Amino acid sequence: MREIDWKEVWKKFEKDMAFKLEGLSGHREVPDNLFEFRGIISHELPETAPIKIFRYLIKVLHMNQLK
Repeated sequence: MREIDWKEVWKKFEKDMAFKLEGLSGHREVPDNLFEFRGIISHELPETAPIKIFRYLIKVLHMNQLK
């Protein structure tokens, strides 16, 4: 059996999460009333959630920032 290269696993995870969170506004860019919603997207949503869910929630966040 082949040994697991945990550094490579970590790199892939980071790359996948960066892709899923692409376009997410930074902490300082989000109004106070949307800060918790942004936190849900970036910290509470399971990493295994489909990319469509991340993209949809990021879109909702952006739409509400414009209001």
